[in-house]
Amino acid sequence: MQVRKCASLRRPLIKSLLLTLCLLIASCGQQQPPPANQSNAQTPTPQASPSTAPAQVKNYRGVGVVTKVVLENGYGNPPSVELDHEEIVGLMPPMRMEFYVKEKSLISGLKVGDKVDFTIEEKGGTEIISEIKKK
Repeated sequence: MQVRKCASLRRPLIKSLLLTLCLLIASCGQQQPPPANQSNAQTPTPQASPSTAPAQVKNYRGVGVVTKVVLENGYGNPPSVELDHEEIVGLMPPMRMEFYVKEKSLISGLKVGDKVDFTIEEKGGTEIISEIKKK
């Protein structure tokens, strides 16, 4: 009789342990929201993304020689000037490059071969000449 008594006690115990284990496993995957009066330290703070943050304007000074002047191009692009320029510190190495200009009047008196000082306005990865003067 004792063997039977011991076996009959084990079944409810095993059932209770299995039920407890199932409930424990089921509750592990659930997170409860914090109470309304407490802040959640794990919630990330929203940060401005590059597309929503205003682009910062940076100015860079350069020196170069005019290699081409384009007052009107017929394609709807702004006027431009091509320069063979020295290193523009903080922006780019020396090279020959065409730049759009802010206003046509900035380059109206320039000709190929003129040595110039200029300022590039860089905003959001776009460079444009905002000032240019013959040396």
